[in-house]
Amino acid sequence: MKAVKKLFALFLCAALIVSFAPQTNAKAAVKTQKETLLVGEVVNYTPLLGTLKSASSSKKSVATVKKSAGKAVVTAKKAGTATITIKSTRGTNKIKLTIKKADFTCGLKVLPDGYVLLSVKNNTSVYVDSATIAYTLRTPEGETIAQSTRTVSDLMPKKTAYEKISYNDYSFTVSTENSSAAYAGGNRSLSAKYKSRVSTTKATVTDETDGKITLKVQNTYSGAVRGTIDVLYYDEQGNVIYYNYYYVSMKGNDIVSNTVNAPNNGYASYKLIVRTYSKTY
Repeated sequence: MKAVKKLFALFLCAALIVSFAPQTNAKAAVKTQKETLLVGEVVNYTPLLGTLKSASSSKKSVATVKKSAGKAVVTAKKAGTATITIKSTRGTNKIKLTIKKADFTCGLKVLPDGYVLLSVKNNTSVYVDSATIAYTLRTPEGETIAQSTRTVSDLMPKKTAYEKISYNDYSFTVSTENSSAAYAGGNRSLSAKYKSRVSTTKATVTDETDGKITLKVQNTYSGAVRGTIDVLYYDEQGNVIYYNYYYVSMKGNDIVSNTVNAPNNGYASYKLIVRTYSKTY
């Protein structure tokens, strides 16, 4: 973590825990940190030095803050800007917050063999390492088949991520018109610097045999990258019939390979979608 940041973000889910190191004496200049949060996110700011004395928000309709167990708990309420002032026995920190709408478009598409393709487009400008999607599958008559959550990884700004949901297609028929899916929260780091590495990640298929394909992924960037290689399979009419993926975590200038399953009944074509990025502190 960078000491000059005066903030240490550990994780974000139901709560994003962040620690800051205030000034070494009360007479030092007030330090200001800028952060972007999504509506609904909760942040716990904890002093690394000293004891929390008070916490206040310049606009409670946008972001609220309260003291709890030595932490300043900030909740993003609606889109807008607000300044959070946190005072400890060792100094003062101001956090200028920009709150944005948690704008994610979720879609469902029925696939053969008892699968539903879940798509999630990240319409925001922030990276989300993993997101929780709440979904309900229903029949054409409106009967609920399944109601649960699914984790979708590596949601990059303005890009679509995928996951598949299985169901009992022998007993039920899924109606996407009656079904639903929605973003329910995510994990990301406030202190990390994210950057797309799609242009420096090369994914190719080196073999197609026995209902499987072998993927070769090359990272031409000098630093570490992580992400997902999506594989969408199509029939002769251009319809998506199956989905699989390959999670990658690569060192600089690294090459990795893996074999993933293809549809049991064959396919006419496939498409590789690269979603990779670097994450540094």
